[in-house]
Amino acid sequence: MPKPALQTGAPLAKVEATESPSPTKPMPTEPTAPLPVQASAPMPSDSPQTTTAPPGPSAAQRRRYEQRQRFLQSTEFAQIATALTTRWPHLFRVTPETIRPLAIGIANDLCAQLPDYSPKLVHHTLSQWMADHRVIYWKALMLGGSRYDLDGNPKGEVTPEQQADARAKRKAWYDRREEIRKQQMETEQDTSAVSRQERSD
Repeated sequence: MPKPALQTGAPLAKVEATESPSPTKPMPTEPTAPLPVQASAPMPSDSPQTTTAPPGPSAAQRRRYEQRQRFLQSTEFAQIATALTTRWPHLFRVTPETIRPLAIGIANDLCAQLPDYSPKLVHHTLSQWMADHRVIYWKALMLGGSRYDLDGNPKGEVTPEQQADARAKRKAWYDRREEIRKQQMETEQDTSAVSRQERSD
């Protein structure tokens, strides 16, 4: 089977997953979320209180990030992403109103339908689609009902456990966003206070 033609001149947009992704922009790439900061262990009361910088990303984390970025910029990713949204638009070119739970094992079905690409790349592309649409996809799972195969036919059901898992993941995602927002506000306030102090000196 010939490879799907690569659409040139229309690079994949890099946007953050929201409740309303644009249906006209297939496979947007979400910016990588900041790595979580590990809390330092509490110091004994008789130890001097010193401030240490939070640990940064490890070498392994940096390598994984770089590999992911290279993949997202590759020709293969663009071709597979285009194939998903052109051959199966009812599943992969979606809006918050039309997104539907995917059948369990659909990644293997995609690999069979896209034999010109390695299964690893197909799985990575599907994972990126899931990351780009995770908020509205979790909402679809929360509603329950049928899952759908590549032909758009019902295949399996969303279980109560999967509904609960989606609800917990969606809440945790919003909680992390709120925490980051508060940290940014505190940093801006601290910066403003330092600037005011420097001007008064």
